Amino acid sequence: MSQTVILNTTSGAVSGTRAGDLLVDTTTATSDTSRWASRSAVKFALTGHQTMRIGGIYQPNALVGHFLVSQAFFVRHSRTAARPSC
Repeated sequence: MSQTVILNTTSGAVSGTRAGDLLVDTTTATSDTSRWASRSAVKFALTGHQTMRIGGIYQPNALVGHFLVSQAFFVRHSRTAARPSC
């Protein structure tokens, strides 16, 4: 991803997604501080509820959205695999 999108992190590191961590943007992280501790419950279409470690917080980016996980993690927990279009 670092070859196509630059994320400015305010805490943690983008490399955390490789370890299965969740990244959230600063808007999401500050909207409900009691919810965004070091771990958070997340619901995926295929595997249901998972507890994920918050590996980093980044400045809002319209290309990425509010949450970010690695593609490999997403594919394992979702009914639809994200595939690049040509």
